[in-house]
Amino acid sequence: VKYGVMSTSRLADDLRNWSTLYVSGRMHKPIQVLLPDEKMHRAQACNLHSALSAALILQPSRMNERALFKSICGLSYGGDVRLRLVENRKVADIVDAQLALLRAIYADPM
Repeated sequence: VKYGVMSTSRLADDLRNWSTLYVSGRMHKPIQVLLPDEKMHRAQACNLHSALSAALILQPSRMNERALFKSICGLSYGGDVRLRLVENRKVADIVDAQLALLRAIYADPM
C-alpha cells in the first residue's frame, strides 16, 4: 500500500499538466480514492486521457491491449534507472496483475 498527502491544487495541477508526473504517473495505474471529490475526479479523467494519448503516440500502428497498457504504466518510469538495472519486469508485472482494473479505468477514455 502506498499513500500520500498533498494539497488538492498541486494534485489537480499534476493530473492536468503533468507538472511533476510523480503523482499523476502513479495514478495512471489503478488506485483507491479514500475521499471522492468531483474536481479531482475530473482532473483524474484528464490524466487518464492524457496517458492513453501519450501511449498511443508511442505505439506502432498495430499493437495489442497488453502492449498499450505496458506503455501507459511505463510512462512514469521513463527516467527511472532502477527499471533498467534491477526491476526490469516491474511494468509487465503491474499490467499482468491489474489487467482487469486497467481495462475498467481506461474504458471511458477509449
